[in-house]
Amino acid sequence: MIMNSSSTEPFPRTTSAASRVDSTKLVSLLALAAGAAAMPQTTNADIIFTDLSSSPVTVGYSGVAQYDFILPGNAGFKIDRRQDTGNTVEASGSVRSSHRRTLNVYQSRGSVKFNAINYLVVPHAKGDVWQGQSTANGPAIGVARRTQFNGAHTVSSYLPATYSDHKYLAFEFSDSTEGGAIRYGWAEILLTNGNLDTTTGPNVTIYGYAYDDTGAFIAAGATSIPEPSSAAFLALGALIVGAKGLRAWRRKETPTPGL
Repeated sequence: MIMNSSSTEPFPRTTSAASRVDSTKLVSLLALAAGAAAMPQTTNADIIFTDLSSSPVTVGYSGVAQYDFILPGNAGFKIDRRQDTGNTVEASGSVRSSHRRTLNVYQSRGSVKFNAINYLVVPHAKGDVWQGQSTANGPAIGVARRTQFNGAHTVSSYLPATYSDHKYLAFEFSDSTEGGAIRYGWAEILLTNGNLDTTTGPNVTIYGYAYDDTGAFIAAGATSIPEPSSAAFLALGALIVGAKGLRAWRRKETPTPGL
């Protein structure tokens, strides 16, 4: 009796070592893609910049009386010059004459606050990020005073001294077009100040200003949108390659009909 050694069961499908290695690489690639996609990405800031550098504006006693900064909705602020003079008769009979010149920054519309300490503006260097601390409305950028007694004896003072370089005035405002959301910005300025016996007093030159309309804290002097982070490109590339590899691996692992 002849026994038939053939079986009706299909041949068991085997997986080669190379195939196992390919699948392991694919899993690693997909894990990389998923991890890169899950990494936090830097939000692109939307910076609105008004450039005055080609025709800067000087406010003060050697320039115009004021400059108005235009912000969204009902917000806005001004830098202007203010002058006070007066005479006071002392108990001794001496007459004291005072003369003060100031440059102030203050909200002209809506809600605007400025980085100031003791009502004097804090000048920031380029790249500084102000996060809303020490806010005030109406602080002075520069002050100069002169006092005379009986038209003769003079006492002069001024604060602060001329800036050695361009500085940045930091401000925040409430954006009424976005439900009152807080926005942050900067104005690039250069202060010149000195003794009223020899100078005209404080003057400030404005080179431009900007604000971030996403609510992010803005670096002083920032004018452009940051580039997308490299992690975003890594995630996109890994996902594309991983998907392509998955399709190829599935085609290779699909059994041939009839085997």
